Amino acid sequence: MLKRLLMIGNIRPRLRWRGLTHWVLNLFRDMACHVPTSHLETRHRSSVWRSLPIAIALIFCCTLAAPAPAQALPSFIKGFIPRASSATNSAISTAYHQHMSDLIVEGTGTVERLLSDDNIGSRHQRFIVRLSPAHTVLVSHNIDLAPYVTNLREGEEVSFKGEYEWNELGGIVHWTHLDPRGNDHPDGWIDYRGDRYE
Repeated sequence: MLKRLLMIGNIRPRLRWRGLTHWVLNLFRDMACHVPTSHLETRHRSSVWRSLPIAIALIFCCTLAAPAPAQALPSFIKGFIPRASSATNSAISTAYHQHMSDLIVEGTGTVERLLSDDNIGSRHQRFIVRLSPAHTVLVSHNIDLAPYVTNLREGEEVSFKGEYEWNELGGIVHWTHLDPRGNDHPDGWIDYRGDRYE
């Protein structure tokens, strides 16, 4: 049986599923149809019954591994599936590691910490967003040009578009608002709880 499992694990996913299905069907057929006529066959049948928990576990694991829409998964399973990193987050990570600035970026992350508003000069709402376990950015949102992001809470998801400026702490994203002149600079925004602030 171990040899058969190893063989199944070394082939392509579609063939692996087909081979596993064939093995499980044969197992149940042996259990349902085979009537032992000797001591050796009795031992064979008991070994088949011992294989049943393995078959059930394999079916369960393959069911979880099979691709399915997120809305089709039970809520208790969704919590264990990490969200895929956005390609835009990768662009921010690249900009950070290469010390690049003045880039228009988009990103999605979790609000790590709320900071006090900066009221010197143009007023800015400030908060730190965690993009990955190893990278955070400071979002500096101009509230003289865009609405204040209301009821912002730590631990919740936020998306943004703005201009990235490098610093050693992970970088700053600003210009998360519409271009007040209309055509001199790409527009930015912040999406939070289904509302867009720009």
